[in-house]
Amino acid sequence: MKLILFLICTVSISAFSQKIENLKAVPVGDRIVITYDLNAEVPGDKYDIQIYCSYNNFSNPLKYIRGDVGNGLPPGSGKRIEWEAKAELGNYQGDLSFEIRAEVKAIFAFKNSVTNTKRGKPLTLAWRGGLKSEEVKVTLLKEGVEQSSLATVSNNGDYQWTVPTKQKTGDGYQVRLVNGKETITSERFSIRHKVPTIVKILPVVVIGAVVAFLGSKNSSDKDKNLAEPPDLGLN
Repeated sequence: MKLILFLICTVSISAFSQKIENLKAVPVGDRIVITYDLNAEVPGDKYDIQIYCSYNNFSNPLKYIRGDVGNGLPPGSGKRIEWEAKAELGNYQGDLSFEIRAEVKAIFAFKNSVTNTKRGKPLTLAWRGGLKSEEVKVTLLKEGVEQSSLATVSNNGDYQWTVPTKQKTGDGYQVRLVNGKETITSERFSIRHKVPTIVKILPVVVIGAVVAFLGSKNSSDKDKNLAEPPDLGLN
């Protein structure tokens, strides 16, 4: 059995940023030791790692392996896998190449910030990760207390809630998402009136000013129409 000619790194899900770097393979007796670094941009993400070999045209993952392989591996450097090559290959002769496949298991988390909103306006929720087989339950909280259930949706990564026109306004609102055994809660936000109170009052103030002005004008006209006092010859 000859030493590996080259290693191939593939990632089955490209939507998230992750890298397998510094691949090395060293024969140690009847075993082959493969080391690598697994890097990720999002803290908390984990990965399912499998290794395939050219001896069976990469059709099935290797069986006689141990170490940093399998499901739910965290990122890190100096990952090590040992493959009992002779036990799996027997008297195989020829060159070998390997393929490491990493599938990200994204942490369940919000992708966007939930900001202040108004009655009648849509509030967009976007998230990543979670179990695709489990639905996501969306609830509204205020000061940490559940107020209402907003929806139960498929785990497709987004949901848009239109704030009811009769929703109570105020601070301390949050949105909670539940997916299986995982729960995430947004930061606090406020719900305001659709039309600010000052805008509602302004037309009344303007009308009052017009009436006052008109009233002043009428008084001035009446003053102009008053009869002049008689001349008593005192000048």
